[in-house]
Amino acid sequence: MNLKMLIAGAAVVCAGAVTAADLPGVEISDISSDAVLVERGEYDILTFTNSGSFKVTSPGTLEVLVVAGGGAGLGGGGGGGGVIYRKEWQVGLGDYTVTVGAGGTEGNGEDSVISHTTDAETVTDFTADGGGAGGSTNSSGKNGGSGGGGAYANQATWAYNKTISGGS
Repeated sequence: MNLKMLIAGAAVVCAGAVTAADLPGVEISDISSDAVLVERGEYDILTFTNSGSFKVTSPGTLEVLVVAGGGAGLGGGGGGGGVIYRKEWQVGLGDYTVTVGAGGTEGNGEDSVISHTTDAETVTDFTADGGGAGGSTNSSGKNGGSGGGGAYANQATWAYNKTISGGS
């Protein structure tokens, strides 16, 4: 395997336009069963849509895309999850953990994180912030990867009570 790209996110699409033929590959093993490996000749892509892990057995350079979960829409629209993209990420030997943040159901989306373990500590390589929740009655949205939209309580009432005349 000649891994060139790592994708971690709740909703990720990798189009054919993404190329990394100029990057040296990385050898990996012990890939979590939930991860999806797409081998495309000289350009292999490892995608996590659920949390998982892998081990780097030969270091090198990867292209990486990390997408966090979006925020819940509580009245105002929920904000999109944060996105991190790096064309060249130098990875060393070791065990890597990928945490894929879920979309929010009643609040902010969860963060997506890639980290690795060294001899003495755990190092966080990337953290994409979860999207902010939409505001509820007369409140602004919450901060996040992308902030949630505000809400105004009287919008629905005004539209419901308005008299519409005319027509045939």
